[in-house]
Amino acid sequence: MGTVSRAISRAILPSDLEASLSDLPKVVPDDYVFISVRDAGDPGYAQPSSAAGHARYSLIRRGMTVGEFLAVDQRGNQPRRADITANAKAKPGQGTPNLGLSAPDSDAARAARAEFLGTAADPAIATSVAPEPKAPSAMLDPKRSRLVCEVDFDKDGKQNGFVRLFHSVHASAYGFIPIPITVVKNGEGPTVVLVSGNHGDEYEGQVALCDLSRTLDPEKIKGRVIILPMANFAAGMAGRRTSPIDEVNLNRAFPGDPDGTVTQQIAYWIESTLLPKADFVADLHSGGSSLMYLPSALMKKSGNTKRDEAQRAMLEAFGAPMNYISTGGSGTGQDNTLSGGAERLGIPAIGTELAGSGTVTPHAARVARRGVNNLLVHAGILPETERMEPPTPPKFVTVAGPEHFVYASESGVWEPLVELGQTVTADQVAARIYTPETPWRPPVYLRFQAEGIVLCKRVPGRTSRGDCLFHLGA
Repeated sequence: MGTVSRAISRAILPSDLEASLSDLPKVVPDDYVFISVRDAGDPGYAQPSSAAGHARYSLIRRGMTVGEFLAVDQRGNQPRRADITANAKAKPGQGTPNLGLSAPDSDAARAARAEFLGTAADPAIATSVAPEPKAPSAMLDPKRSRLVCEVDFDKDGKQNGFVRLFHSVHASAYGFIPIPITVVKNGEGPTVVLVSGNHGDEYEGQVALCDLSRTLDPEKIKGRVIILPMANFAAGMAGRRTSPIDEVNLNRAFPGDPDGTVTQQIAYWIESTLLPKADFVADLHSGGSSLMYLPSALMKKSGNTKRDEAQRAMLEAFGAPMNYISTGGSGTGQDNTLSGGAERLGIPAIGTELAGSGTVTPHAARVARRGVNNLLVHAGILPETERMEPPTPPKFVTVAGPEHFVYASESGVWEPLVELGQTVTADQVAARIYTPETPWRPPVYLRFQAEGIVLCKRVPGRTSRGDCLFHLGA
């Protein structure tokens, strides 16, 4: 990375530079550079809201890229780009912000970000303070990954092979875990990355992507389709949500660790090597063994208007019967998911919850196949003549926070009192929990905290305190 201009040698920023930074995007790119950092002893310094936040910002040094900072502090505190954005703006009573950032000295990079993010730094200011980094962020350096891919991403035609995750065990000293991958390419064009088997007990997406891997003809497409149908191979073979090797949930392991457990290494390879190739990403999930969903597709609002519009268009193209837009705050691990990795990279991404119950229903399989096909049409990879119209217009709802979830307050056998797709009201009784081991005890009644449509319910009748029983869309 280049050095920061010595012209900026103090924490107090010039007013014209302040103005250029006053409208930063909420998703701050990895290659933005910290050009000033207030010291905690500075009278104008606004104390972070927590001890964790104070410790986090003490790690920042002038000249670091955002990506390098996130790499240093990627565990524990879970820093967010929204925090960086907030601290790059002066707070009440402050003359200047706690952090100053600038774009790299690259006209092409600035123009691309300006077009995508809807904002740009003054080229003259950016040139004077932040030369282009000479190396990629350590957070997402694909050279650090230990995984080896057998296919050539730039070769035309169809290739099937494996991503080799080397794993030395008693039965196979120099063996590898074979993560299957298919690449279908024909000339120049957009790239769509399709993933399933992120959770091994979610099968609808795996079925759809197996079909696509087998049938997609490179001569009928324009661009590239990368298919990862069994992302967490060990979990898929075991039919489990988490890997039986390290007990790690892949969709809570991003951005991963190139030197971590096998699941953390998979997450790192996906975010550092696979996702940067994509123009569109779809991560196909369902309820797995413990939940059943109305077949749905979903997106998380990122705060970036253009990216969110692109994601909404992807949902409409996919055409699931139900679609929900998450505004965050539900505590379901969004920053540590594959979609969270796509957000860090600024790539439009959607997910699905195609059904569940640890099985495949004909209806959900049709939704998955049709949706994947229509995403390729939407991306311009397949021609418009290949579009498959859904039987009914898609519905859209919002999931805004924990009030849209019902959790078991006690352990026992639960009795749902509503069905999937039913509209409910706040304070309506949702379920009863019985304790057959003490049958004379009265059941515990649970109520909905908000009104909405029942998108999801728990499948096993036996439940434990803390289990999710229902999930609403408003």
